[in-house]
Amino acid sequence: MSTTDKREAIKLAYQIATLNEIPADLLDELARTEYIRVLEVLLVLRQSPNPIKAPANFVRSALRNGWKPNDPPIKQRSHSDQPEPARYSSFYEQLNQS
Repeated sequence: MSTTDKREAIKLAYQIATLNEIPADLLDELARTEYIRVLEVLLVLRQSPNPIKAPANFVRSALRNGWKPNDPPIKQRSHSDQPEPARYSSFYEQLNQS
């Protein structure tokens, strides 16, 4: 596959996966990546159980971290998963006593 054909194929695959145009810098990065790996990363994006707000950043992370299709997603800690600061503990204690 010629370089031009590969770039066009990546553009179309990204657009199919995200319904957005691919940023030029990401296209350059993906053009240097093995084509099958590009398709794997875009499949990982499509398999995500959560909406992807920044698909270009997701693709970069998937490349950098070696994410593969069908890998179980790693749950990110949300603010609600983190323990409350100590300053609120007395407030919650009062609520529980009422």
